[in-house]
Amino acid sequence: MWTKTIGLPKQMFILGLIKQNQLQEMFGLLRIQHHHVTQRKLGKQNLMPNPVVVNTIQSPYIKGSRLWRVLVDKSKTFWISGNDSTIYQIDQRGSKLKTISPAGEVLVLSLNMKNELIFSLWGQNTTIYRHNDIKIRTELELFKWTPRGICHSVNGDHLLVSMRSVDLSKSRVVRYFGKIETMVIQNDKHGKPLFSVGTIAVLLLTENGNADVCVADYESGSVVVVDAIGELRFKYCKNVSTKSKHKSFSPINIATDVNHNILINDSSYDIVHVIDSDGHFLRYIEFPCNGEMSIDRDHNLVVGEETSGKIRIIKYLQ
Repeated sequence: MWTKTIGLPKQMFILGLIKQNQLQEMFGLLRIQHHHVTQRKLGKQNLMPNPVVVNTIQSPYIKGSRLWRVLVDKSKTFWISGNDSTIYQIDQRGSKLKTISPAGEVLVLSLNMKNELIFSLWGQNTTIYRHNDIKIRTELELFKWTPRGICHSVNGDHLLVSMRSVDLSKSRVVRYFGKIETMVIQNDKHGKPLFSVGTIAVLLLTENGNADVCVADYESGSVVVVDAIGELRFKYCKNVSTKSKHKSFSPINIATDVNHNILINDSSYDIVHVIDSDGHFLRYIEFPCNGEMSIDRDHNLVVGEETSGKIRIIKYLQ
């Protein structure tokens, strides 16, 4: 009997040097969306049988003026705008904390990860602006496109912009990382436009917690929902129940909640449709909300009333 001794190889392994971000450039980036973890810990929250108003705030927009946008931030203060070419930050009592004066009436508002205000203006203005607590700067220049809606991704690192071409022949949603276009959503898999064309109407949008992009297409009377790679998942055109007393549907404002439900302001009746993430109707919330919608950190629905300037905080989950 004999034994064989196996020695270690004489070659030496030398570690290679990898430049910072080299793997990311080669293979892409896996980004953890912390809000998903939070939502799983919270568990699914049920819809209340009867939503209730837990607070009402009078904004600076009183009779004769118009409240168009309401955005609640992490500190529970509100960023609001209307028909006076002004953006206000107000507290829970309605007191003014800050005033910003852009060069026109504000179309939409959003907040980035640094809590800087991102906004665009009505009309044919092709610029998206950023206010960094000191001055207003240009965030993006769209050139031959006019922004019709903006929002940040749920984890905050991407900006989504809905836009229409200046000649109104095309409409699309573009995802930006900084100033870089990372995705363009424009046509379905058959090459047909996903969004209405030939109109200047707004295309307000939001990203859901399941990475769907949800667009309220007022002109087409539908909510268009596409998945993370830009493919159409479904269109919601109204509650099709024969028992529904609301027969028309004009979606204008849109938000999503902790359950991945989609909340849509139907301007035909000034109510909210609540649908699940697959487009199934769940319920109505019947409070005036034509002055925009937002969701606060306590998962309440925050709605503005255009003509009175009132902001209502509505508890609808339990």
